[in-house]
Amino acid sequence: MNKNILYIGVELDEDSRELLKEKFRKQRDEWKLYCHHMTIVFNTKNTELTVPEEIWLRENMGKSQILVVSHYGETSKVAAVRVMTNVPSRNKFKHITIATRDEGKPYESNLIEEWTLTEPLILTGKVKTWYRKKEKREQIN
Repeated sequence: MNKNILYIGVELDEDSRELLKEKFRKQRDEWKLYCHHMTIVFNTKNTELTVPEEIWLRENMGKSQILVVSHYGETSKVAAVRVMTNVPSRNKFKHITIATRDEGKPYESNLIEEWTLTEPLILTGKVKTWYRKKEKREQIN
């Protein structure tokens, strides 16, 4: 896998982001909202794509996908929804982080243990690759 890749996922379109924010906003004023993407694979230095993952990504990069919200989960630091979709993911549960607070990090959505069934919500987004930011180098004169 290209070492400059940070992660690959399904980026929600603007309508889906707003729908998700509205549906699960309840008293989240002190939370940092995300409602951004569902991760397919997160790159670490040792991550390589499997052949099926690589084929799927080659065939679907940039294409629209459907994600159906099925469950809601929350801890003291993170809130997320689980989704049903044909899109592959290395996460234990396919999910979208809604928000974090108290220095919570989006990856902590993977640690949610209790999920509540929720009314289905259909979201759409496109498969996309995010790259690591290039480090800024100081110029020496």
